[in-house]
Amino acid sequence: SSCGLQPIENRNTENKNNGVAE
Repeated sequence: SSCGLQPIENRNTENKNNGVAE
């Protein structure tokens, strides 16, 4: 989505969509 610009509330969704490991 927003390349990790969103807070933790969306971290799980961002990870699944972008495969971003934080």
